[in-house]
Amino acid sequence: MGHDFQGTGLNSHMKFLMLQYAFETLKFEKVEFRIDERNKKSRKAVEKLGATLEGILRQDTVMSDGFRRSTCCYGILKSEWPTIKSNTFKRF
Repeated sequence: MGHDFQGTGLNSHMKFLMLQYAFETLKFEKVEFRIDERNKKSRKAVEKLGATLEGILRQDTVMSDGFRRSTCCYGILKSEWPTIKSNTFKRF
């Protein structure tokens, strides 16, 4: 069912609204995304938003099947938000 919404811009719009709320209403200093290193699609999507890869926590999480996954940590700082908002989310 989620595949029906891929490519519609819904995900980008939702990310915009969440980031706007975090930075402009809640006054957060930073928003962080943690993504399984193997999930290339999600990593690319977050990079497209303008988030910066800050590091990889190697084998930090044990999955239910016993696999030890590595986690990519991405972040957006409050000081970066105005540029990201005007460049990445200019259509909203």
